[in-house]
Amino acid sequence: MSQSAWSIDRPTQPGWYWARWPEQPQFGPEILEITQPNGPDTDDLEVGHRPFNETLDDYIQKNGPVEWQGPLEPKEPR
Repeated sequence: MSQSAWSIDRPTQPGWYWARWPEQPQFGPEILEITQPNGPDTDDLEVGHRPFNETLDDYIQKNGPVEWQGPLEPKEPR
């Protein structure tokens, strides 16, 4: 997944990702941590350190399709 382009492809590695919901523009883009992107019903979803207590699949089903950008990598100070 490219860091510079939005994609409908689901994250395949753990990390922090930008997510936006085309059918729910009132949500705006948000940063989500994907901790276990290894298949349906096993993905844990967190925003910051607040767990959602639901899978990524459930969250997407409830809120519509999602577009991803990431994984995000911290920039080192120069």
